[in-house]
Amino acid sequence: SHLAGPWGLPIVMDGRADNVHRNMFYPHATAERAKVHRAIVFFDLNHPKNTYCKLRNFLNDYGGHHVTAFTVGFPSLEKTRGLGPWLSGQQPCAAQWNRDFMWLANQNATAREECSSHQTPTPCELLMGLVRRLRPPEFPNIKNVRVLGFSAGGQMLDKCLYSHSRFFPWNEFSSEPKVKFVIVSPSTLFYPMPERAILPLLPQLDCEYFSPRATLRRDYDFRELTWAASGDLANMSDNAESWYCHRQTRAGNDLNRHECEQLNGHSKMYVYRYRHHHESDEFPGCLHKGLPCNCCRKAKDSEDRQRRACHHYNRYRYGLNGKLPVDFPQFGPCTRESCPEELRAWIRQALLERHAVYIAGSADVCNWELQSDKHFQPSCGWCSENRSRKFDDEDDFARDKLSPVVDSCRALWEGFTRLERMKVYKEALHKVLAPRLGISAIELARKREFYTLIGVGHFDNSVLERLAPFLIDDNVTKHRLVAIDMFT
Repeated sequence: SHLAGPWGLPIVMDGRADNVHRNMFYPHATAERAKVHRAIVFFDLNHPKNTYCKLRNFLNDYGGHHVTAFTVGFPSLEKTRGLGPWLSGQQPCAAQWNRDFMWLANQNATAREECSSHQTPTPCELLMGLVRRLRPPEFPNIKNVRVLGFSAGGQMLDKCLYSHSRFFPWNEFSSEPKVKFVIVSPSTLFYPMPERAILPLLPQLDCEYFSPRATLRRDYDFRELTWAASGDLANMSDNAESWYCHRQTRAGNDLNRHECEQLNGHSKMYVYRYRHHHESDEFPGCLHKGLPCNCCRKAKDSEDRQRRACHHYNRYRYGLNGKLPVDFPQFGPCTRESCPEELRAWIRQALLERHAVYIAGSADVCNWELQSDKHFQPSCGWCSENRSRKFDDEDDFARDKLSPVVDSCRALWEGFTRLERMKVYKEALHKVLAPRLGISAIELARKREFYTLIGVGHFDNSVLERLAPFLIDDNVTKHRLVAIDMFT
């Protein structure tokens, strides 16, 4: 369906009872739209049909048959996510991106010659366009809409809170129906300010630092970072000295060694080395499916590169510096001493007019890069093969190394695990941003809620199952959500 101009997205949704045309926006589906009182819009990196089946089943398991489900996919050239000419209602200029990275960064859809007369929308404009459709008179009885993004979807949804669509007014979400944005376990968060938490250096870390209880009981101070400080996390991430697997080959083959190391004569960016079976400690980080890789590479001048990347910690997608998407304000950079008044007003409006609920799993405490063999394992144990545990098990919290947290330098400035990044972000809003904008703690708490989902790591099945009761009735007291400040 049309969300912005001629553009559309692949959407899977509850639909007509006759099972013939499952499009809630179909002109003749007026009776079905009239039955919608509460809607959930959910998206992540997966195919929307798979996501829909999971969401629908978990809602039904908890008595949520009356809740209408929509799931959205953002297609790239490699992963169409169900977008195709055989779909009913397919638009000739349907949105598509070159790579997943482009839509995750909220960049414009790929422009095509036959669609060049139209503005190409950003993912946030498309998503907000869908949410905007869920309102009277098209949906005459709708009262509540919950927009849910998990993991990469949560990263994008967090940015979308600050999107100012070119296709409709900003304040269209301030009236009926009540819209809440639910951001679950993103690897990184968008900082509308230059300050970051003061974090310990690698020699100061131990296993206890990563425990859920220790994480949620910590208090953080904040500072605007300098070039002198940028070396701290350049070393923290170990990327300055890490090797990466370029290609796995059979060990002990001279021809393979020649093919690997001859690449040095063609690359200005990387150093290539062939690893013999006895050199497992000489190439840290060079692994293929957890096992030593034979052909390894490392960036030339990588330490200086990493320091420079750290120095630009506040560039978009992490902050407001640098080139911003077209649906973000173009008012110039913001520092602690100087921030354009128009930009302050825009940030304040985003905080007070869009209601967001932030959720992190109490067990989402794995950072495989920091908790790897060379540092804490096997005594630490926060990362393992298991993705999550049952709520009533006697063992420790869930752990996950299958969905690694982003460990770039700019991401590490936000915290070392997803759970810590959520805790740090909440404190940053309350301690730094709200006072700067003249927003009281009570005002901010009404529009930005932060919860811990007990016993859950980073597995979408577990997250959806535990969140389903909350998505049905918004009640946190009788479910496994605990206010992040009240965790014990």
